[in-house]
Amino acid sequence: MNSYQPKSPRGIGWLPFYYRYKNKEGLYQTNIETELFSKIEDACQPIFSKINSKQQLDPEEKQTLALFIAFQNTRIPDFQKKTEKLLEKMYKSVGQAVFYSIDKTKEILGEDESKEINREGKVSAEEMFNFVKNGDYKVGVNREFSIKSMLKVGQDTAGYLLQMNWIFLCCPTSTSFITSDSPFFIIPPQKSDDSFWSRGVGILTPGATKIIPLSAGICLAMGNKGELLNYMEIDRKETRTINQMIAENSDRYIIAESKSLLERIIKDTKVDQWLKGERIAIG
Repeated sequence: MNSYQPKSPRGIGWLPFYYRYKNKEGLYQTNIETELFSKIEDACQPIFSKINSKQQLDPEEKQTLALFIAFQNTRIPDFQKKTEKLLEKMYKSVGQAVFYSIDKTKEILGEDESKEINREGKVSAEEMFNFVKNGDYKVGVNREFSIKSMLKVGQDTAGYLLQMNWIFLCCPTSTSFITSDSPFFIIPPQKSDDSFWSRGVGILTPGATKIIPLSAGICLAMGNKGELLNYMEIDRKETRTINQMIAENSDRYIIAESKSLLERIIKDTKVDQWLKGERIAIG
């Protein structure tokens, strides 16, 4: 986000072999893009046309759009980063709980107080305890696991989104919504000072608002459980506020219709000057 570059739609949001995985025979497969995501995107094109003309959606169209939105939250690099970070924190927490003392580590490693960890040598109970306690190591996650998580969480999320009230926010013609490489985000409930809310806010948190821009002129807001599906006109100030939140939730890229709009959002949020903070917490 430290430079401005004009891009065509084909040059945005694409990474080579990002959804490639190995099957049980060890052969690379690329069918997720062609047999799933491409079909969902094609099915959404007439739905977007109806939304842009502010028409009501039937249940099947809403279901298709919910699936599209859910995967906009899981098929992105930011989701993979969060998945890997969560697993790393979980493994480290479990390790510290298991090897909670040198005596317990000696018990686990055996009576000789050592355990062979590689061909080069052995590690003592004290070394193992300090290694786990310090947590100065990385936990690797294979791509196949990440893809399974992407698909499972995406399908589950779509089911949750279908149960919520939907309001399509329409901005003035004199401005537009931006988007990013992490377009789906959650606004915490207004009353979030209670210790319960401090543990984190998710899709099902009561009072949380789920936001995703769908086009330059329309952004979808999803609230609590309900069957509402409506359109609402918002003003320039409200559009600017949403754009700022979209920018602040971005991972690496922010996309706007014009360079002037992009420059204004960057100036307001200063997202080019700070790194995204820690999003994953255990406990």
